[in-house]
Amino acid sequence: MIYLVLLGALAGTVSMAAYTLMGNRANNLVHLAEPGEALQAAALDATAANEAKSRFLGRVSHDLRAPLNAVIGFAHLLANDTEDPLAPSQLKRIQYVQFSTQRLMELIDEVIEMTRGDDRDSGLQMQPILPLSLVNDAVSQVVAIAAAKGIELHTQVPAHESTLVLADRRFLLDVLVQLLTNAVIYNRPRGSVKILTVAEAEFVRLSVIDSGAGIKDADIADLFEPLSRLPEAEASGTARGLGLTIAKSLVENMGGRLEATSALGRGSTFMLVLPQFQAPTSD
Repeated sequence: MIYLVLLGALAGTVSMAAYTLMGNRANNLVHLAEPGEALQAAALDATAANEAKSRFLGRVSHDLRAPLNAVIGFAHLLANDTEDPLAPSQLKRIQYVQFSTQRLMELIDEVIEMTRGDDRDSGLQMQPILPLSLVNDAVSQVVAIAAAKGIELHTQVPAHESTLVLADRRFLLDVLVQLLTNAVIYNRPRGSVKILTVAEAEFVRLSVIDSGAGIKDADIADLFEPLSRLPEAEASGTARGLGLTIAKSLVENMGGRLEATSALGRGSTFMLVLPQFQAPTSD
């Protein structure tokens, strides 16, 4: 409940600040006689609103992170105090505090990232990317959490595959890491995750396949909704948050698609369908 209250307040405040600023500027446009002046004022208005939003998000991020970092820090000290160790029941409570505060920190990051959507989408740097290199970089970021849960990672990307995809490498890497992290977290103990690529006519399909409990067909559509909580997430005390919502938006803005299929008891598959890089031809 605290997550929803905080996120709702944060999103509402961001929207209110932006709309108030835009509204005040728009009222002044009525008094402008020349269309050229109106266009120039609108451009200035958009720039001012964007700058105000950036300053506001920076302040919100700082003000929310500071107390949370203090809670996380002191909880860590209590949990790892060797001179005066906590009783088992106390340690369990502190670990729950650690998990909850860390999750709240992640949600704050995701809300800030989502409200920066326009800036993020306009800042895409599209370039040709070799899938094998991208997969190797993503796997290196999740290998530790996979090992802690006993999850085996299998990469099925042919070393000789030279088909390039066209995307923003930084954002595409973020999306792939998100998918791999989910595949590990929602997997069964000592399960497996496979990453494979298949080159098609004009696209490359990059799939992340887990051996988890699977998802009901009726719940698939909710996967990409903000703050959706599926039954397995409820049972484990975790939430899917905004990660998949942001990931889907990013992939679509890069000209691709993010799809999901699943079968109860047999796991889930998340597929990145990305456009192939087409080298310019000389006339």
